[in-house]
Amino acid sequence: MSLFASKYSKSSYRTITLLDNICLTIPQLKQIQSHLIVSGAIADPFAAGKLIAKFAVFDLSHTQAFFHFLPQRSRSIWNTMIKAFTENHKPENALSLYKEMLGSNFLPNNYTFSFVFRACSELCDVSLGLMYHTHVIRLGWECYDFVQNGLIHCYASCKYMEVARKLFDVSTKRDVITWTAVINGSHDQINETEFTSLGIDKHLKSLQDDADGFTVGQICP
Repeated sequence: MSLFASKYSKSSYRTITLLDNICLTIPQLKQIQSHLIVSGAIADPFAAGKLIAKFAVFDLSHTQAFFHFLPQRSRSIWNTMIKAFTENHKPENALSLYKEMLGSNFLPNNYTFSFVFRACSELCDVSLGLMYHTHVIRLGWECYDFVQNGLIHCYASCKYMEVARKLFDVSTKRDVITWTAVINGSHDQINETEFTSLGIDKHLKSLQDDADGFTVGQICP
């Protein structure tokens, strides 16, 4: 039996397993929420995190209210909420919550920064990108793939291609995601010379086996 099941009632554990169902409706989620609040299981970050992730698909305002209601929040819960704002195209809210996270003495990790830089990219605000880049360096997350890809995409989206290229050149792992970030950020201004200098012409064929189609489509419409 899991730690969660031993700490709370079996009914609460069964209720949590219902969140693995991908077809839940808002009324059903609210019933689960009520059960977890009454049982006290809502204090478990694992349970709360799963519920927040489900709510975020349907109702962001309720998700936010539920988030602030929680008696305990883990870093994973903060990340889930920041991600929800980012994916719902509310970058200002995502960055505001990131600041609130820091003020609550939670340190960000590589997943946090991936969402933060997505928000900066949507805002096309390079000054914010630079500021949060310093956070990455101070906390030692600059060598992680998610963070590198986020930084590259942020600078490329803001048309700071020289910085994006430098980051790309020192990136530790150039997979399809990294190439996509560079290509997407520069496809409006790529000419034949830059296409060759980036090495895209040499790598497109090798990427086609695992590319998501959108990568190649940006260059070869």
